[in-house]
Amino acid sequence: LQAVKKYKPRRHLPPKKITVDQVGLEKLLEVASSPLDKFIVIFLSQTGLRVTEAASLELKDIDLDRRVLIVRLAKWGKSRRVGLTQEAVAAIEDYLAIRPKSVDTHLFLNRQGKPIDRYGFRIRLEKVGRLAGVAVSPHALRRAFVTLNANKGRPLVMLQMACGHSDIATTRSYCLTSEDEAIQAMQTW
Repeated sequence: LQAVKKYKPRRHLPPKKITVDQVGLEKLLEVASSPLDKFIVIFLSQTGLRVTEAASLELKDIDLDRRVLIVRLAKWGKSRRVGLTQEAVAAIEDYLAIRPKSVDTHLFLNRQGKPIDRYGFRIRLEKVGRLAGVAVSPHALRRAFVTLNANKGRPLVMLQMACGHSDIATTRSYCLTSEDEAIQAMQTW
């Protein structure tokens, strides 16, 4: 009889989570050649929206005077309101000035006046990321929103609400503060 080898299952490794730090964001904005690409980087990193939420936004969902946007098609059919930073408002105003004229009411339009879908966002960001030498995706900018704001001392509960997470543990898992960032913060305590 031949001995049977014991089965050892392969260890499953979760995909590596990526985020973009402040320096990476600045590099992305430097090389973003089109106003739309620059707007996408600023918008996703300043609002923390999921890419499908951003792709479904319509002009009526934005109130620049009150600096608020309404996410109508959020995950699980929920909706929420999100505050806009002054930088995000300025980026929206700059983009609206050059936005293609179209009967379509979506916020994000390509040159032909058609809505940009989630894959369009990904492709545009990957192109900008290659030029900047920064690993980036729409979700990396969502994580950057949480990480950068958590590092600035923003309450995790507020970040949870902004991101539309039902569990604060999910928001916490988005915070990818590096050890060096923690050491620098501790040195000022």
